[in-house]
Amino acid sequence: MEHVFCRIVISAPECTVKIESDTERKAGEAAEAILRLSKGRTQAVTIEIQCLDGPAGDRILSYLSNLADELERA
Repeated sequence: MEHVFCRIVISAPECTVKIESDTERKAGEAAEAILRLSKGRTQAVTIEIQCLDGPAGDRILSYLSNLADELERA
């Protein structure tokens, strides 16, 4: 990949996943798929985001945080 717009690291007790993407949407979708694997156990998951566009990183973090809360209650 030539241009990395966003890097997301998701750490769970069983694994750590690093996502690199050239768009906000692709990064968010990939992170969502990984987060869904921890359904019911998201309190043990940490998410780190590095994004070339600060507001985009904030949006992704907010979305994933809300999703983690939903998945914890499911």
